[in-house]
Amino acid sequence: MVIEETGWLTFEMQPAGGQDFDYAIWGPYDGGFACPGVTGDDPIRCTWAPNGGMAPCDANIGLSTVNTTGNVVLPTDVSEDGFCNTTFNEGWTYPVWGTAGDVYVLLFQNYGFNNSSFGFLLGTGDTPEGVEGSGTENYATLGCDPPVALPISLLNFSGDNVEGINKLYWTTASEHQNDYFTIEKSDDGESWTKLADVRGAINSQEIRNYSIIDYNPFQKVTYYRLLQTDLDGQKRKYKVIAINSTSTDIFGEIFPNPADQVFYFNYGGKDLDTDIVINVYNTMGQLVANKSIGQFNSSQSIEIDASDLSVGLYQVELIQGDYIQKQKVSVMR
Repeated sequence: MVIEETGWLTFEMQPAGGQDFDYAIWGPYDGGFACPGVTGDDPIRCTWAPNGGMAPCDANIGLSTVNTTGNVVLPTDVSEDGFCNTTFNEGWTYPVWGTAGDVYVLLFQNYGFNNSSFGFLLGTGDTPEGVEGSGTENYATLGCDPPVALPISLLNFSGDNVEGINKLYWTTASEHQNDYFTIEKSDDGESWTKLADVRGAINSQEIRNYSIIDYNPFQKVTYYRLLQTDLDGQKRKYKVIAINSTSTDIFGEIFPNPADQVFYFNYGGKDLDTDIVINVYNTMGQLVANKSIGQFNSSQSIEIDASDLSVGLYQVELIQGDYIQKQKVSVMR
């Protein structure tokens, strides 16, 4: 649900036939969200819902205690032993101050898993006294008429390090007017550079999986963040992840592979004084190319000229001092 007008987000559930309904709220999210049921994010408000762990409610989450009209009101209700009325006591949780544009996820659970209905009243009950924005006239309104379609519903964004390269994965449950994704990387989580753009599905109501490979992660840890761009050019930032490099190799994976005219690799070692020797062997074990590099640094990719190599498979030997690393490459035209 999207907050249309800033104010107190309050509501009341009225289950039919005395049925037991519970709820949980996650947020706020700035224009997009990752599914809380997948990410494991804690809700900011909830009532007790022990059935199958559908909406676990921890008595210690969110706010601590809030004094209002002489009562102490928690952000959670885990006892369910009170009868609700229009004052803050058992059965009520503290309302949320919603800012226009914020997105919240609201989950209802029917403890009996039956088809019973319930009433839903928005903008009802008391609001806190003695705080900014208090008063029943300051209820939030929802921008749900017409419904607001979020550009993507992101289920997950993750990655892992495999033999010196970082593989990134993300999954969407739905996409609406989604033009493309952008993956950015950083070595400190503050300064970012673009790694790649990945075309979106535009519109989709199906689970869609995406992945890319970073052949040149930073030596210790690489931070990645996912951005999304609508067809109208509006951009949104999503989750940031960090991947630790587990490889002890001082030379990064050769890329692109296969290649046409030139290969590249990054140097991840600390010895900038000892030359790097590059030997290229064909499938017969014959040396077909050799190069020695004396000037290089860890911020620039090192080039291997493949323009004189015939189409086929090769083994590249990278040497610095006593360290030797071998990789297989392919030339295709």
